[in-house]
Amino acid sequence: MTKTTIKIDPKNCEKIVQALAEVNGRASAHVFEFYSQIARLAETAEKALAEFGVPKISRKGAVYTAESGEKLPSAYKYCAQATSVVIERGASAWYIVEIKRSELYPCQRPTASLCLTSAQDEIAVARLRAGYRLQAAVALKTETINATGTA
Repeated sequence: MTKTTIKIDPKNCEKIVQALAEVNGRASAHVFEFYSQIARLAETAEKALAEFGVPKISRKGAVYTAESGEKLPSAYKYCAQATSVVIERGASAWYIVEIKRSELYPCQRPTASLCLTSAQDEIAVARLRAGYRLQAAVALKTETINATGTA
């Protein structure tokens, strides 16, 4: 496991590849190996924040976690080594904060998730709620029926 803070930027391509290589060891299938893969994660996370309506000034603190690889076929007898990367949004860019090994089992898909701050959550919920309206509550008139069965 590597806990470092590396800005996801083409200038840091070699640092990122080296950090991935340290974690992956000799594994070369189902792992993140290249800078382009990590840059794509940052693009995906940034796009998700934009879709939630979070303005750029409010994106700091969002965290995106992703596992490498694809769904393993059921023919695999054992688990496959994968790479798990945690990136965090800074003021203007994404940073790798953690790289570690993970395992994928047969028929398992790699996971990816975006974690928002509470302020970002409020913005996302407000945007979602702006897309629909609630129906007015309809009160049902109930009448009491006496023992004879008449109202």
